[in-house]
Amino acid sequence: RIPFCQREKACYIKLRRLGYSTNIIAEAFGRSYSVIYRVLKRHRLNLKDLRKIPRRVRQLAAQRQRFQIRKFFRAWELWCLGEGEKPP
Repeated sequence: RIPFCQREKACYIKLRRLGYSTNIIAEAFGRSYSVIYRVLKRHRLNLKDLRKIPRRVRQLAAQRQRFQIRKFFRAWELWCLGEGEKPP
């Protein structure tokens, strides 16, 4: 088990509220999907079932999210470590 700090949990919550999927957040932070899901579930975020959305639309959205999270990941990582004042 790898412990994580409160700011890392806050990152998960903020990214989810910005619309990033749980899988994308898990890939970016190197955590398992279930760990991220449990953190979000504890904070009672609206976790929507996306299976009814057409497959191609989900793929394009995931691709866009991966690109965006890679672009801003360093800033999020610095904020999680406590080096930034406010999240990106």
